[in-house]
Amino acid sequence: MKWGVWLGIVLLTCGILCWGVKVLDIPEYDGKDRVHQLTIKNYRAVMKKYDVMVIYYHKAVGENRMAKKQFEVEELALELLELFCWLSYSKESPNFSLQLLTSPAALTYQLAAQVLDDFEDEDIGFGLVDSKKNVAVAKKLGLDEVDSIYIFADDEIIEYDGEMAAETLVIEEPVEIIHNDRELRGFHNLDEDIKLVGYFKNDHSRHFTEYDDAAEEFHPFIKFFATFSPKIAHKLKLEMNEVDFYEPFMKEPIAIPGRPYSEEEIVEFIEEHERPTLRKLEPHSMYETWEDDINGQHIVAFAEESDPDGFEFLEILKEVARENTENPELSIIWIDPDDFPLLVPYWENTFGIDLSSPQIDFIVSCKDELVERVNETRRICKALLNQGLLSEDKYTAIVACPSSQERMKQLLHVLSCKGQQGKEALYRLLLEHEPELTLQMEHALYVHAVRQRLIELVRQVEPLANRMFNQGLITEEEYFQVCEEEASEARMHALFRVLEKHGIKQSAGLYNTLFYCEPLLHRELEKDRVLQMCEINKGDQLIHEDKLEDKWKELESKEKLLEKEKKELRKKWDILEKQQAEMEEERKQVLKMKQENFRKNWNEIKENGNSSFHTGQEEQRVTEQWEQLSFSKFLFHSTDF
Repeated sequence: MKWGVWLGIVLLTCGILCWGVKVLDIPEYDGKDRVHQLTIKNYRAVMKKYDVMVIYYHKAVGENRMAKKQFEVEELALELLELFCWLSYSKESPNFSLQLLTSPAALTYQLAAQVLDDFEDEDIGFGLVDSKKNVAVAKKLGLDEVDSIYIFADDEIIEYDGEMAAETLVIEEPVEIIHNDRELRGFHNLDEDIKLVGYFKNDHSRHFTEYDDAAEEFHPFIKFFATFSPKIAHKLKLEMNEVDFYEPFMKEPIAIPGRPYSEEEIVEFIEEHERPTLRKLEPHSMYETWEDDINGQHIVAFAEESDPDGFEFLEILKEVARENTENPELSIIWIDPDDFPLLVPYWENTFGIDLSSPQIDFIVSCKDELVERVNETRRICKALLNQGLLSEDKYTAIVACPSSQERMKQLLHVLSCKGQQGKEALYRLLLEHEPELTLQMEHALYVHAVRQRLIELVRQVEPLANRMFNQGLITEEEYFQVCEEEASEARMHALFRVLEKHGIKQSAGLYNTLFYCEPLLHRELEKDRVLQMCEINKGDQLIHEDKLEDKWKELESKEKLLEKEKKELRKKWDILEKQQAEMEEERKQVLKMKQENFRKNWNEIKENGNSSFHTGQEEQRVTEQWEQLSFSKFLFHSTDF
């Protein structure tokens, strides 16, 4: 069985479509009915006419006017948010492609069928099945989910199992080829999905054909990649006809044993490893993931990747998944609420949580750094004792620990029982007794939270990396790794890869370096952080102004520092201009003295003309010198002017 589906979105600009090399044209519905209403009497005959049949299994249409009108809209828009289908089928290949075109207006299911008539092929059919009137047809065809789209091809049924939205229907070829280093970096940046990559001789290879056939079985839920380049294969550590399997968020792949493989062997291996430890709920596979068998430990975690707290929580989830990747009973589903805004109330009600407020904080995020680097543990413990958050026994036991690391570890363990009150008290004490460390950790967390924004906006990457190298934050080799990239975004990607090898100090150093290399961007980031500090208390609607005031003071101090540096640069510039003016004045004086001496000598020569014999050549030489000197004077005055 060989089939592939490619769903792509083509935007219509100003309502104009371009079909191949044909003149720009706008398809308009001509009134002819090309969509079949399938019944028990005609469905066999209709489906025999086409190699590919697209069927929309819809709800029963009510008798009232509004219900009929609603169905007309559903038929026009095909429940695809004003999408219509253009399918083209090639008789030379068993593969077909389905493209979904968006338009400002509702483009009809009928128009989709009409567009096919503009081509020579007539192998694609469109049909509608009513879930009430045509129950027998649905049963015969195996249609079991109302409001679903089914595609029949080569005796196979393909059901779209994702969100009914345009952006989720963008599906490429089953196997994507990696040709160069840029595409290889894109492959490595894709870590949220299951992916496979193989190395083959060429696209006509029998082993690649088996790999491609296996890809079609899991397309589009699993990403398949391949390369024909020995250079790329060497970087991926692949042998000829070898395939590596990558689990989501895992750093190292698993080599599929027993190469070369048949289609059945690849499919069998994937089915055994198809349920990863950590996976993200994606719009295109949300139903498949959500309906998964929940035997064992099934954890649902909510985290906004764009939020600093959410980003850090996600990093913790990844660590948990990596440490438990061999546990077949553990399944973690990560949901980013930003991807499903309409489902947030449902999830809040189902799980009894508030997704608008963070469930993880600074103390939890930086636990390891706090244990390693906090020195003022005795003072902090004393303050917590005075606040009633530590008992005398706990205080005595913690202070008796031999090292600050042990004291901090014990303190965090005790405060974990105090809830949010204990964490907030510890945070305030850290600001008081370890301000530099606390600020450094906050900067580091924020840098990774706004990673994508920095990658897109930072332009002075080389000066940034150079300053970090001079400060000892990165090595010379890492500096050149960043600078060898051409575009600024590629350099920032390389810089973040370097930061991932280091700790909080380097990430915080990047944020501080932005102040010098990208002052305007740094100012905007600081403003955004200040706005994030405006937390509203739902009980009394009061704004916590303590953190806000501290943040503003920090911002103002940095602005003053920047103004001070500008003044110093202005002073240096003024001194430089003054020195240049003095040099120009000296040049004028020297030139003036030379002119006066020459004029004096010339007059003496004229006065002694009778007593001194000059040949015509010598006199001509002297005259040329005078003219040259006069011309230099003219040029000097012109430049001065």
